[in-house]
Amino acid sequence: MFYQFLPYFLIGAAAAVTCCTYKLSKLTNQMSQDELSISKEISSSETTSKIFCHYIKNEILALESELELLPVSEEGKDILEDMKKRYNTLYNRIDEIHRSTKTSALNLKLYSLQDLLEGALEEFSVDLSDVKVTKNFPRESVIAFVDPVYMGQSLHNIIRNSIDAMEETPKEKKTLICTVKTNSSWVWIEIEDSGKGISKENLAQIFLPFYSSHPYSKHWGIGLTLTYKIVHAHEGKIDVISTPGSGTSVRIILPLVQKSVSL
Repeated sequence: MFYQFLPYFLIGAAAAVTCCTYKLSKLTNQMSQDELSISKEISSSETTSKIFCHYIKNEILALESELELLPVSEEGKDILEDMKKRYNTLYNRIDEIHRSTKTSALNLKLYSLQDLLEGALEEFSVDLSDVKVTKNFPRESVIAFVDPVYMGQSLHNIIRNSIDAMEETPKEKKTLICTVKTNSSWVWIEIEDSGKGISKENLAQIFLPFYSSHPYSKHWGIGLTLTYKIVHAHEGKIDVISTPGSGTSVRIILPLVQKSVSL
């Protein structure tokens, strides 16, 4: 009886495998199209941004120069100083965007990802003073081939976003979990916060240039765009999983080079 039904079993198994293969292929294709769409939007935005930033920076400098020539009464000096501060703030923000759109070569070197993450956390020691920070690091030092400056900037951007997302979270519930995992081919750097989370609609837009859920006076929406570019320049990938009201997890996946023996 077993051999009698074996052909039907094999046909059913083959159909199931074919169906799964088709669905996997369709999902992979959709992910590739999404990444290509994001990359195209970033690329087209950068071309426009370079021209726009260069023009605006020149105009700000010209206005500042004219401002210096204005006759100002004693009462108006405070107003003048306030205007200068506003000009400087605007110039620095525009300059930040301009620098982020310039193409720079990566200076790749073997580097401990634990050290890279520790350095990024140290930069926010004051901001994280009321946050419970958990580090899930393997005993062995995980070495990857990265540009420590650029990859460090990526981690800086992610941690900055996590801190901002937890602004309204009660102090006793503020947590930041930093994890490094490895397998035979890849390394995961994961940063998980207990912030307000991101809606499904907004999640698809977070890497797009100038997208921000915060007022533009605080964020211009270029941090995650730059992070996306840096990770992909390292032949890696970045995934974001978020639940509104529960927090966000950002995972950077990079090729693993080697593991050293001790930490």
